[in-house]
Amino acid sequence: MYTCCRRFWSTLLRDSVGDEIQQELVNKIDEGKNRASQWFDKVKSRFANWKADIARAVAGEIRKDIDFQLMQNPAIKISEVSDIPGYSGPAAFRKAFKSWTNVAPRAVRKVGV
Repeated sequence: MYTCCRRFWSTLLRDSVGDEIQQELVNKIDEGKNRASQWFDKVKSRFANWKADIARAVAGEIRKDIDFQLMQNPAIKISEVSDIPGYSGPAAFRKAFKSWTNVAPRAVRKVGV
């Protein structure tokens, strides 16, 4: 009798408690998956932004090098220098050039590069 009752109660407890524990574990695993997915999405987004920032910086450095090379040739007008690397106009070129050198392109041309 004792063995039968013990087996009955252990089966009952194992099944009901086991189901609850199993469900709790499934919930925790799902919660962990969601957190990992959110973390991955954040990292992926940050990495994409980082790559875009690097690409912009490299493109800016290349454009800057081209601009300085073009400025060394006095036969090329400043307005033409702004057209070659693809600035929206001479004002945009002057603004960029001044941000790099703290001097206007015209002043550099007068002194000589």
